[in-house]
Order: sequence, then structure tokens, then C-alpha cells
Amino acid sequence: MPKGGKCGFCGLPEPVFKMGLEMWQSGASTRQIVDACAEKGIPITKAVADNCLIRSKHHGRSPKPESEQTSDKLGRVLEMLERNNIPPEDIGKVKAVRMSEWQGMYAEVVSCETCHGTGGEEDAPCPDCEGRQTRRVPRVVDMSSTSIVLHPSWDDGPKWTPIDRGAPVVVRPGKAGKESTTGYQTAVVLPDTQIGWWRDIETGELTAFHDEAAITIALEVIRKVRPDTVVLLGDYLDFAPLSDKFMREAGFALTIQPALDYGVELLGRIRALVPDANIALIEGNHDRRLQKAILNNNLDCFGVKRGMSAPDSWPVFSVPYLLRLDEFDVEYVAGYPAGEYWLNDNLVCIHGRIVRGGNQSTAAAVVDDERVSVIFGHVHRIEVKHKTRRVRHGAKQAQAVSAGCLCRTDGTVPSAKGATDVFGRPVPAVEDWQQGVCVVTFEPGDGPFGIEVIPIYTGQNRVTFFRGREVVA
Repeated sequence: MPKGGKCGFCGLPEPVFKMGLEMWQSGASTRQIVDACAEKGIPITKAVADNCLIRSKHHGRSPKPESEQTSDKLGRVLEMLERNNIPPEDIGKVKAVRMSEWQGMYAEVVSCETCHGTGGEEDAPCPDCEGRQTRRVPRVVDMSSTSIVLHPSWDDGPKWTPIDRGAPVVVRPGKAGKESTTGYQTAVVLPDTQIGWWRDIETGELTAFHDEAAITIALEVIRKVRPDTVVLLGDYLDFAPLSDKFMREAGFALTIQPALDYGVELLGRIRALVPDANIALIEGNHDRRLQKAILNNNLDCFGVKRGMSAPDSWPVFSVPYLLRLDEFDVEYVAGYPAGEYWLNDNLVCIHGRIVRGGNQSTAAAVVDDERVSVIFGHVHRIEVKHKTRRVRHGAKQAQAVSAGCLCRTDGTVPSAKGATDVFGRPVPAVEDWQQGVCVVTFEPGDGPFGIEVIPIYTGQNRVTFFRGREVVA
């Protein structure tokens, strides 16, 4: 309380003063107290209330609990939103809030320097304490400000979940998985080589039906794989001179022996690459031409063996005998078209008897006819067809794969599309054939298998790749 009198707030009428003091002690602001006094008909300035209650601290004040202080600050924020007509539900995100408090000064008009009363005239004694009156007196006042940075609710897009990119994923390099080879075996399957020759009737020069470059690449695949099994799918020999379907050409004369010689040599090259592997040669329709020629033209020679031969020895006029299969430990799968060689219980190799022309798929016809997974030859085209069937306990998947051929595809091999000129030489033609081999990984018994088809390219500027590496003929 000031000396010699009361300040402007302390000198308020008793009821009004008591009301204002209770408001102050309950936590109200000086602005709220000034407004309440005005409602009672007793106007005072905020400066008078601030000077008494804040600066001079005539009546003290209990500090507010922290929760109430926080509530006051939130109230200031809500008050700011209301003044600016911003509904709280339109706020999506509060980015920043800044609240500042400091002290400022102002000049109060006509007040006593001693008791800070507001009555009297300029330079006249104060009626309450005889202090001097002045027109302006500097006052210190607590000041505060609040700023807030808001983002509207629609700034982040619609309230419903939009279609957007997938959530970001942190990709960390993982350790490479180890390849398991336990229990698995490999096989290399060679399709139709059709070993045979054209003989030039003027020069005697021989032109091969088989493609030496493609065969060399196939042998390189065998060398890299070192398979447990090698399967020759049939039509190993062409036997063009013995055909009962195509016209006999003059160029076929005296070509069977060179074909047999090359056939034996090739078997020797294969056995040298895989000394311990199983090798099987399936009889194809061209290989069977020899037996049919004996039956049709000289039945008395059918089944003839060398004198004093063992009962289970091969007939002289047979493919196994002429190719020396026993010497190379090669299994001959006779009985075209029924001959079959099973790599495991789920995958069989056959020569094949079905051919679909044009845009039709032979592989589709084969997998539908055989109803098991098959690797077949005969058509000279690379084809793969998968089929899933309904069975009692769910689904059964099968596939048919043709690896193509290892013979020439330029019209040299006698075919329905091929022809010769007046000198008996083959005329160049483009056959819809492809060269290739198969590599099979399989588990013996009722196990799984996987088939790789490796197309072979022997033309100009064409490269064959096997497991990411170039294979050169």
C-alpha cells in the first residue's frame, strides 16, 4: 500500500475492490478485472490495475499450478483462433507455436508521482497524499505475444485413403543363398543330329546334313556340365538313301558308310567328355529306316549276326552294331515310336511322333497326348508348353519341351520343303527349325526336375550363351 493514501485500484469502492481482489487471487488477468469493474459502473484503466497488482504487488498472488499455466497458454491460442475466425476442426497440423513475454513502458496521463492516483490537476497537489500532479508518468508493464503457424486439414490431401505409391522400403544387400546340390543329378539332352551326307556327283565332295558347329557347341555344354546322363533323342542317323517316303537322290549314293564313321566318332567324343556317365540313344524314325529297309527289301537278312556270336549280340544290320554302342557302353532304346527313357519318375525322354505345322504348337499336342512331362525331338523346333490339369487331390502340372535339332537348317537336310538342282545339289532354303540342347537338373525317383533350353546360334554375328557365358563353336 502506498504511503499516505491508496492507489487507484486499492481506493475502489469496497464491493468492487473486493470483487477485483478475489478475481486476481483466483488467477484472473488484469484485463478481465478491468472489464469486470466497467460492468459494475466503476471504470479504471488497465495501467492502474497493472501498477497495483503486477508492478507494485500490493496484494500479492499465489503462483498458479503448471497445469493452469498450460491451460492459460492454450486459452491464448484458442482466443487467437476465435479472433481470426479459424475453426479448430479446420486445423490439420500445428507446425510452430511461439509465446513471448517481456516488459514494456508507457506514459500514464494525469497521475500522482507518490500514490499514483489519477485525480487532481496538472502541477497541483494530489488530493489524497499532497503529492505533485504531472501530465505524464512513465509506467512499466508486463507484455506478451503469441504466434502460431498452422497447416489446414486439407493441406495433406483428402480424408479418405487415396491410391498412392507403395510405402518406401529400405533395401539392404543380403547374403547370397547357397546352392544345394545334395541328391540332384544332371542330364544333357541332344536332339536330332541326323548324321548324313550329300555327295556331289561330279566331284565326289561330301556335304553334311548334320551341323558340325552346333554339335561342337553341344559338346562344349557337356564339357561344362559334366552330366550324370547324356540322352540322344533319336534321328541320330539320317539314312536318307534308305527312305521309303522321299525320292532317292543321286547324291545319296555311297553316303551311309561316311555317316556311320562320323556317328561312331561322335559317340567317342561324348564318352571321352563323360567317362562315367550313362549314355542312352533313343531310336527315331530315321534310325528305324535301316530295319524297315531290311524288312521291305531283303527279309532273309533280318536279324543276321556274325558267325558264332553270343545269343544276345546285336544283328549285323542294326544301328547298335554298326555304331559300336557296346564298345562305348551306350544304351540303345529301340522300338520307335514307343521307345522311352525316364530321367526320373516324373520326366521322360522320347523321340516323338506328333508334328503340328503352321502356327500350331506341337508341344501343346504332345503334353496333352502324353499327360506327363516330356522332352521330345522329331520336330526340329524349340517349343515349351506347360499344362495344369485337375486331379483328385488338387492340380497336376506337366510340360512338354522340344530342344530343336543339331542338323542344318538351310535346306541341306532332305525334307518336304527341300529340293535339289539339276546336278543333284541341295537348293538353299529357310526351314522353320531351331538348333539347341536341354540341360536337366533332377532328383532320382519321385523327385523334382528343372529343364533349361539352350538355343544354339551358328549363323553370322550370332552368339550362343550358356549360363551367362558365351560358348564358341
